[in-house]
Amino acid sequence: MIINRRNIIFILAIMISLAGTHVFADIYVISHVDVEVSAEDIKDIYLGRKEYAKDQQHLIPVQNAAARKEFMSQVLRMKSKRYRIYWAKKSFQDGTMTPQMKMNDKETIQYIMHTPGAIGYTKTKPEGVKIIKKY
Repeated sequence: MIINRRNIIFILAIMISLAGTHVFADIYVISHVDVEVSAEDIKDIYLGRKEYAKDQQHLIPVQNAAARKEFMSQVLRMKSKRYRIYWAKKSFQDGTMTPQMKMNDKETIQYIMHTPGAIGYTKTKPEGVKIIKKY
C-alpha cells in the first residue's frame, strides 16, 4: 500500500472524529432549596466524610443511575468499581450506608425537591431545586 498525503489526511480525520466520542454530558449537582453546601463539599459528601451542611442540617446524598458514570468520572474522578470498594470498606468500618440510588433524572429531581437535606446529580438542567455546580 502506498501511503501518500491524502491517505494520511483521511486517517487523521477518522482519528479526530473518533476521539470526540468519549465526551461526557453536563452534570448538574443539585440540592433541596434549603441546603447550604459549597461545590468544594461535593466530593466529601459523596465519600461520606461530610454529613452535615453549614447550618447543621443532615445531608442525604442520592445517586442517579442514568448519570452515574459521568458523575464518577467528572466530579469524583473515580471509577465505579473503586467507588463501590470504597463504600464497602466504609460501610463495614463505620456502619455508614451507601447513598441510595434513583433510576433517572426525573426521579432524582422529584426526591430532592421533596426531601430536606437531599443532594444529588442530573444530566438535564433541573427546575425547583438548587444547582450547586454544573460540570
